[in-house]
Amino acid sequence: VLRRKDRVVAGTKAILLYPMNALANDELLRPRNLFRDSNTGVSFALYTGDSETVAPALGEPLIGHELTRREEIRRNPPDILLTNYKQLEFLLIRKADRTLFTPGLRFVVLDEIHSYRGALATELACLLRRLKARCGLQKGELRAIGTSATVSQDAGGDEALARFATDLFDEAFDPLDIIGELY
Repeated sequence: VLRRKDRVVAGTKAILLYPMNALANDELLRPRNLFRDSNTGVSFALYTGDSETVAPALGEPLIGHELTRREEIRRNPPDILLTNYKQLEFLLIRKADRTLFTPGLRFVVLDEIHSYRGALATELACLLRRLKARCGLQKGELRAIGTSATVSQDAGGDEALARFATDLFDEAFDPLDIIGELY
């Protein structure tokens, strides 16, 4: 994100996707702590159905980095956007939110990847493909990251996880891309 910002690449560069508002809200404190006193100029925003009231309730917004109002987010898309997959659906179809999605997007982090199975995984895979299409990204231009504290190494191990991630993100994953639990 810093490199793209240095090159003056416009638009949101990274999207952090959560399965529910509660997780997105909890994670808002991380960029606040990360960018506090950083002088990086990196901007971020929590954008959920109730983020305009929730973000300020979670503590003092980080002035100079954090965007809290929808109009502000639309006018000046943040470098990093925290949201949930249902809200991303709305953002992709609303004309007012189109400014968020440019070829500048390079990272999607999907938290709690283990929670996406069956029909929900299929819906999310379609959502990620629509996101890439909206941004005008070709295969290989998006760095996809899935996180989970509870993904099992069973049922095929890293090979199965790599196949699942490849299908979900429509980006190539190799078993060597899988980072398991570190002891």
